Amino acid sequence: MADIGYIALVLGFFVCICSAVASFWGQMRKHSKLTTGAQIGAFAVFGLVTLSAIVLIHALMTHDFQLEYVASYTSRDMSWPYLFSAFWAGNAGSLLLWGWLLTFLAMVMLLWKRKTTKELLPYASSVVMLTAAFFLLLLAFIVNPFAKLSVVPTDGNGLNPLLQNPGMIFHPPALLAGFAALTLPFAFAMAALIAKRKDRDWLVDLRRWALIAWLFLSVGNVLGAWWAYVELGWGGYWGWDPVENMSFIPWVVTTALLHSIILQRTKGENRLWTIGLAIIAFNLPILATFITRTGVLSSVHSFSNTGMGPPFLVFMELGLIIPLVLLYSRRHLLNSDRKPVPTFSKESGFQAINIVFLAVSAIVLVATLFPLISELAGGGKANLGPSFYNIVVGPIFLVIILLIGICTLMGWRHETALTLLRRLSLPLIISFILGITLVLVTSIAGWVAASFALCAFAACTILIEAYRMIKARSQARGENPIKALAGSLSASRMRYGAMIIHLGIILIAVGVIGSSALTTQKDVSLSPGESTTLNQYTLTYDDLQSRSTPSMYIVRAILSVQNNGNLIDLPTPEKLFYLSYAQPVTEVAIHSTLREDLYVILAGWSNDNTAQFTIMVRPAVKWVWIGGGFFMFGGLIALWAPRRVKPKAPGGET
Repeated sequence: MADIGYIALVLGFFVCICSAVASFWGQMRKHSKLTTGAQIGAFAVFGLVTLSAIVLIHALMTHDFQLEYVASYTSRDMSWPYLFSAFWAGNAGSLLLWGWLLTFLAMVMLLWKRKTTKELLPYASSVVMLTAAFFLLLLAFIVNPFAKLSVVPTDGNGLNPLLQNPGMIFHPPALLAGFAALTLPFAFAMAALIAKRKDRDWLVDLRRWALIAWLFLSVGNVLGAWWAYVELGWGGYWGWDPVENMSFIPWVVTTALLHSIILQRTKGENRLWTIGLAIIAFNLPILATFITRTGVLSSVHSFSNTGMGPPFLVFMELGLIIPLVLLYSRRHLLNSDRKPVPTFSKESGFQAINIVFLAVSAIVLVATLFPLISELAGGGKANLGPSFYNIVVGPIFLVIILLIGICTLMGWRHETALTLLRRLSLPLIISFILGITLVLVTSIAGWVAASFALCAFAACTILIEAYRMIKARSQARGENPIKALAGSLSASRMRYGAMIIHLGIILIAVGVIGSSALTTQKDVSLSPGESTTLNQYTLTYDDLQSRSTPSMYIVRAILSVQNNGNLIDLPTPEKLFYLSYAQPVTEVAIHSTLREDLYVILAGWSNDNTAQFTIMVRPAVKWVWIGGGFFMFGGLIALWAPRRVKPKAPGGET
């Protein structure tokens, strides 16, 4: 079976190359039979890579320890969900999943075609196939997932205990799907340049695939944060680790790309921004993979040095040089009779927010690569810790929240500062009252109150805009509010989707501000029967228990917890000692409400059963996960938006 999987990879690589060349050459020469054959070749590649993936999954599920990959990431005591997730636990398997996703998306792209972009599909398919060929080249000749062991073990090493969490079943595939999907906006941008397209029709496809990539990146990042929060046992959900950063930056750039597409579709401007952002978004996952799999930067998430540095470096250079040369050769297509952008207009707001997004991306990227930069400068590796990111990036994101609020009520046409101020007056009054109330009634710092007030301002502008849209439809058609809401949502799905996504960003901001600025923590040592208090919570340590299983030794602390005198349920904090792993795993106890989380870590214990605990009360954490849900819901609504060949008149889209 393993030989079948490997042969399928090798065949897939060669068919992929043939399909890419035939697709490009056939379209250049207007040879329909050649382009049709190239499409069939793309479908064949998908079939071959799918066969290879099925063979590896079968080996994982049946404990075929003859394969080095299976022996490295599975064991006989693992349950089937984690046997399946071992498919992407290692370097070779995750690359195979990436390659499979690329071929799957290429097939969907070819089937999900429109008449207005029929000319672009062969060029776009060629770009996607060449990208897939790179991954198949790695799999077939450098990191073969079907490599065999000379001596077959009776059992495997098993999966890293930290990865045996429901979040890790979905987090890596979601990120990889986002990375793979970013190839398609890039492919359509390159196809438009090759075909010398100056129209806006192809932006529909660009937006669709950029939004799909953004959705998967959003889900992947939120799930990764949730996994870190419940599994790593340090109390946080984002540590600004290099690998975290390199999955965050593509999300930021893709967000900027979506705004640029809207601006180009609506105003006919921003062509250079749109294509440039598509190029950057495509190359960022390649850079992220280079960092993750070469060991150039230390990370708790990274693989060991896999020997793939040179191929990824060459591919990344080609992925930048070729598009930039093409962009330069087509620079005349990017020129336009540009009129001055009105200062107080949605267009200027979009440009401002994109500049801020790029600033965030550049700062995080430079800070992530700072150890390499400092070493090259002769100063040794110097790391910038989480405090740097929080101090620098945090305020910039507050600027983004401010711009969301202002842009929501801006029009596309020029308006005076006084007109805009009148529109913003109610949100400004509400947010001002909230900020003053928080300062007077609570003990929180002034900057925290101002941050919450800013979030309230942005949320109010979104709700006011939604109310205005519903009211306008109700008055125009004589519909009741519920029917007007349904009709307005159906007619303006993209706009409502964007508003829901923006609300999600605001909710995440509320969660981040609350959990970062208002967390209280206590480190305490307790003997059985002793109690401690933190805020309104009283924790009583009852007993320390231990038990053994065939694969691990478990120590847990039994706690009784009261909230203002009322007994609440709290899971048991534990330490797990796996026989196959030297590093113990911390299982935290979390009691979560909309207001706050009680977070308890069993830090250690003594022979007399005295136990050490880290206890935290983290306000508003749940709003981070709720905001992530808004991302998904809003993104799906925007993706469901009806196709429009011609852009709407200014003012019809946000």
